[in-house]
Amino acid sequence: MQHFTLKVKQMFHSISRRITMGFYALAFLLLILAAFTLSDLRYLTEHTQQGSIVSTLVEQVMEMRRQEKNYLLYQQKSELTMAMQQTNAIEQLLKRNRSLFLTLVGELAYDQLYKKVGEYRMILTQLQPRLDVEG
Repeated sequence: MQHFTLKVKQMFHSISRRITMGFYALAFLLLILAAFTLSDLRYLTEHTQQGSIVSTLVEQVMEMRRQEKNYLLYQQKSELTMAMQQTNAIEQLLKRNRSLFLTLVGELAYDQLYKKVGEYRMILTQLQPRLDVEG
């Protein structure tokens, strides 16, 4: 009988150890899964923020062009002023997020875009005295 009791104790001990090791393995797998999930979440957050910045740039350019159109059609000085402010905001956005835009479009395209925005601002600035004379 003692021999049977010893075997049962060893078997129970072995099963208990296996169950414990199984729980440890599951906990380890859950930690790995959580790490991958956190990594994906950070990746998605970063790309969402980058998309938001690009979207803001597009919206600002469209708004600037709308204001320019309104100025040219209706000769409203306030529209020209707002277009100039929008141009300055676009330049600031490009400066603040230079590394992002360099990554997305490359240095040559970024430099060309920044230069074109500056040229556009100069054209709007040249329209200002003409408006003062006509208005």
